[in-house]
Amino acid sequence: MNLIKQKLKELGKSQAWLAREAGVSESTVSKAANGSSGLRIDSLVFIAKALNLPVESLAKDLSML
Repeated sequence: MNLIKQKLKELGKSQAWLAREAGVSESTVSKAANGSSGLRIDSLVFIAKALNLPVESLAKDLSML
């Protein structure tokens, strides 16, 4: 389970909630949560902030660093 899925489970929140909080599409969150490549850096930052995670940790988890 990747960091996004872990954090959502810990918070008891959905991917739809994360999309709203981060200001990105549900499709973007779904792709990130499933480890798809091609996530834009700004989306990564918004998602990390919404989940209160260090950007570097999320980037490493998604193999972006």
